[in-house]
Amino acid sequence: MIKGGGDRFSIKKIVSTLLRSIPFDTYLLMLILNLLQIHLPDAVTTFAGILGNANPFLAMLMLGVGVRFSGGREQLGAMGRILLVRYGIAAVLSVAFFHLLPLELEYRQALAFLVFSPISAAVPAFTADIGEDFGLSSALNSISALISIVCIVTVLVLVM
Repeated sequence: MIKGGGDRFSIKKIVSTLLRSIPFDTYLLMLILNLLQIHLPDAVTTFAGILGNANPFLAMLMLGVGVRFSGGREQLGAMGRILLVRYGIAAVLSVAFFHLLPLELEYRQALAFLVFSPISAAVPAFTADIGEDFGLSSALNSISALISIVCIVTVLVLVM
């Protein structure tokens, strides 16, 4: 809806976009193969593993190319607000998950630190795709990785 400039919600458009997405189609195909208990030949999984191992490098390369700290007050203010909201909500959810959910301790511990996961490496690409600030998104992604490491370690120490 944002990319197209439209303001109407359309299930048909969402489904159409998803079905044209190669990653989504791949996940869907693999889910179906798994449910049908069909196994791919070793050669296919080995080749896919080689290609998959390049993904983290390419994601980090894209982030490194995209990071643009302009140093302006507007960018720093926007980054501060976004990170404050993100980690404020994560802190509230973490406490709620740990203390309020009727699950076993291990599940509550896992949920308590998972909410502090860093922003996905795919977010800057999606941000650029809809014509928004790729540099800000990349910078937020890099900073969130560092903040998330500190938060996750802190939560692990507190709940273990």
